[in-house]
Amino acid sequence: MAISTVMKKLLMATAGGVFIALGVTAKAEAFALNGQSLDLPESREANISLARFAATPESELLTIAQTPGMQSNIAFGGPWYEFSFGQVGEDARGCNPADPNGPVCTPSSAGNSVFAGASPWEFEVGAAGAILKVTDAFSRGDAFSIFNFNTLIGATSTPSRGGYCGDNPDICFADPLVSKGAFNLAAGQYSLRIVPTNSPFKAGAAYFRLDEVEVKQVPEPVSVLGLLAFGAMGVANRLKRKPQRHQ
Repeated sequence: MAISTVMKKLLMATAGGVFIALGVTAKAEAFALNGQSLDLPESREANISLARFAATPESELLTIAQTPGMQSNIAFGGPWYEFSFGQVGEDARGCNPADPNGPVCTPSSAGNSVFAGASPWEFEVGAAGAILKVTDAFSRGDAFSIFNFNTLIGATSTPSRGGYCGDNPDICFADPLVSKGAFNLAAGQYSLRIVPTNSPFKAGAAYFRLDEVEVKQVPEPVSVLGLLAFGAMGVANRLKRKPQRHQ
C-alpha cells in the first residue's frame, strides 16, 4: 500500500490528532513510517483499521490537520468573569476592552473579577468535573439561561425586583434576592453561552466563574483490611493475657 508525501507528512506531524478525528483506532495497532513506530490508541469500534485512514482523500486529511483545536479562554479557580448583556434572548457579551465589541463595565470594587472576552467562552472540563457559578450583580431583577453550544445547562433562580446588591460577585451570589445558580459540569469540551431571560433595564453586567471539583482521597481496600486485621490481632492478644480463674 503506497503512501503519498502528503499523507506521510500528516502522519508525522499530526498523527494523534488525525487518528482521533477519523476514529482510526482499531485495537492497539502500530504503523511503521520512516523507521518510526506510531502506536494507535484502542477504539470502541472493533472493525476500524488503518485501511480507513489510507482510503481517506488527501484533501480531507489536510482539512482535518489544519483545523485548530478548541482554545480555552477561561481559567479554573481564578477570579470571577464579568460579562455584559442586553435585551432578553440576546447572547451575552464580554466587557470592553477584553471584548472590543462589548460595553465598558464597572469592575468589582473587591478586586476579585476580570472582564470576560468575547463569547462564546470556551474551556475543557477534566474527568473530575467542574462547577459553574453564575450570578446577577448591581441592580436586582435579571436572570439567565446557560448553554453549552446549543444545549441548555440550566437557568438561574427567580430574581426579586428592586434593590441593589453591589458590584462584588461574592456578596451578590450570597444574596437570596439575586438570581444565581451553581451548575455541575461533566467532563468534556464547552462553548459557554449565557442568554438573559429577564432584563428589566435592557442592559447590565453580571458574573460567572469556574471551579474544579475537589477529589477526596479514599483509603485503598488493602489498607482498610490491614487496619481490621491489626485490630483483630490486638483483641486476640488481650484475650490471651486475660487471667484464668482457678477451680
